[in-house]
Amino acid sequence: MNALPSDARARKAIPVYSGFVRYFPKAMAAVAELSRIGNDQHNPGEPLHWNRAKSGDELDACMRHLMEAGTIDDDGVRHSTKAAWRAMANLEKELEASAEGERPQDASPTAKASGASPGRDARVEAEVAQRLEWAGASLADRIAWERHLELKRGARTL
Repeated sequence: MNALPSDARARKAIPVYSGFVRYFPKAMAAVAELSRIGNDQHNPGEPLHWNRAKSGDELDACMRHLMEAGTIDDDGVRHSTKAAWRAMANLEKELEASAEGERPQDASPTAKASGASPGRDARVEAEVAQRLEWAGASLADRIAWERHLELKRGARTL
């Protein structure tokens, strides 16, 4: 799938370089470096690629990293860089879903995970249902809910 329109006039109207690359060169380099770091961690010895099977909670992870924006994570990478990567991953999935005729919210891994499946842990299903109920809640309410879940689990997952 091509990311730009096939029509030359429409394609030229999208300022990828002047409206993105020139605006955010340092941020783009930081996110690209994080892609390499993440690939080395999650796919050691493999060429750089986004293993989507290992990446499914973009919005939750993005919010967790935003809560620590301005600080450096244990691996030496800024939480803001990780939040930006997750935001871009979520946006990419939303745009792909939209191009495939799905509703944008269907791109959310939480929304896709909400369907009942045989043998699925009832506790997980209840948690997913609760998260979906909170999808329309304010950011403050969602953060409070995430903190509640972290305390309930007894560990913080990033």
